[in-house]
Amino acid sequence: SLMMSRSYPGPGPTVHMLECLARLADLDIIKEFIATNLADPAGTTLFASYGSSKWHSIATPLSMIANLFGWTALFREIVGIFQIFSSNGVQSAALFVLHLLLGGNPQDTHMRALVDKCLYQLLPALQSVSAAAPELAAWFRILENLKNTDGQDKMVQYFRERMTSDQVIEHRVIPVLRDLATTSKDSPYFRQLLELAISRLQQMTSTPPTRPKDWKMDGGMLQKICGCSVCMQVVDFMNDPSRQQLRYPLAEVKRKHVHRTIDSSRACLTHITERQGSPFTMVITKTEGEYEQQVRHHNSLLEVYNEFNELMTPHGS
Repeated sequence: SLMMSRSYPGPGPTVHMLECLARLADLDIIKEFIATNLADPAGTTLFASYGSSKWHSIATPLSMIANLFGWTALFREIVGIFQIFSSNGVQSAALFVLHLLLGGNPQDTHMRALVDKCLYQLLPALQSVSAAAPELAAWFRILENLKNTDGQDKMVQYFRERMTSDQVIEHRVIPVLRDLATTSKDSPYFRQLLELAISRLQQMTSTPPTRPKDWKMDGGMLQKICGCSVCMQVVDFMNDPSRQQLRYPLAEVKRKHVHRTIDSSRACLTHITERQGSPFTMVITKTEGEYEQQVRHHNSLLEVYNEFNELMTPHGS
């Protein structure tokens, strides 16, 4: 009675209640509970406010219930939850449905219908920062298991349109392909994604980093952190192509301030205090750290390029 009273219980009790109802196997009570606590706009608004890390946990018992009774029996209720979550943010709805489908039976026609219904809204949401590569790979596997060729086409097209971004390649495409390589490397859609990634990686690695010809550095970030007269001396030093080292006598307070500013800027500078004389001298030295980072990054992309080329090679060739 309390759980049906629209006095919202919170995510923990909700999950527990769904698990208990699944064991009772009373479909009418389950439908009433969903309608009252999950598919009701007022209730779901409260539920969504707990954040996706809490509420998507209801997907597991819901999948268990849907598999128990057949997705046909609960299809309307599940779609109702999805629509409410969509109104509160498509990202919430996307992750909810993803976790829901991971526990579902891919042969169920109503589960297929749910995928078709949600697909257009799910793809934009799943590429966001809060959707990690394993979730994107899981969604690809769901489409593959459902033999949803239209969905897989859309997913390939979605990545194709965004592969001009190095960030998408490095933080989305590479982890997703590595994940899918364990289960889906024979999928034609996986191979399409792989070909696209190889082409972009070839472009990204075609020109190796060039060692700087002088000591000029960009002091813009340090200047953004602090533009005081003391720090501007360091900025001017960074912008000077002829100087590698700056000896800067400073009182303790100003010296500590410059140390903190350099650390915050993450500039490729070493900075130590030479404890002789008065005031002590701060010794700031430019390094080739930025060039070395570029070399490491370039080499790591080359490794991925070679790794993906091996995946494209047929077995036994």
